[in-house]
Amino acid sequence: RSEHIDVDARGAILVTGRIDRGDVLEEAEENSVRGVVAGSAPATLIRALHHVRFPIVLTEGFGREGMAGPIFDLLGQSEGRDASLFAARSARPEIVIPLPAPQQEEATARPEPVTVGRRVRVLRAPHAGTVAEVVAVHTHSQSTAIGLRAAGAEVALSDGKVVFVPFANLDLIR
Repeated sequence: RSEHIDVDARGAILVTGRIDRGDVLEEAEENSVRGVVAGSAPATLIRALHHVRFPIVLTEGFGREGMAGPIFDLLGQSEGRDASLFAARSARPEIVIPLPAPQQEEATARPEPVTVGRRVRVLRAPHAGTVAEVVAVHTHSQSTAIGLRAAGAEVALSDGKVVFVPFANLDLIR
């Protein structure tokens, strides 16, 4: 809400579940906010979002969805740290938060594999933003719903439905 934004927000990147009103954007501009990360915003605010002077990243897109819990928790762990937002309309938005220099053994660690039982977040429609559990892993190409072939995983959604999602469209949840 706009009443939560004051001079203490100067130079900060704000994180919120969702943006519901345009006055929040106006208040953020007046207080020199450097960016906003929100779960969603209604489509009625598209024009206002395009006219602000700072980047806005919507993790769940347009609508009334709140920010996915794992994302909110991860951003909360980085409170007070330096961060950068990249939100060009022509590219996928990015939130960059540099981590402290890793110990030597961590620097050579391999990325974690997708395994059965692992919690993941689906990145693309029609299940974008959904947190799911991996029930099967396919290292060989499988057909997707739109006819492409890709390696991926079958994931169980919260409603019990099992769908195939390419690895490129999954985020691992730690």
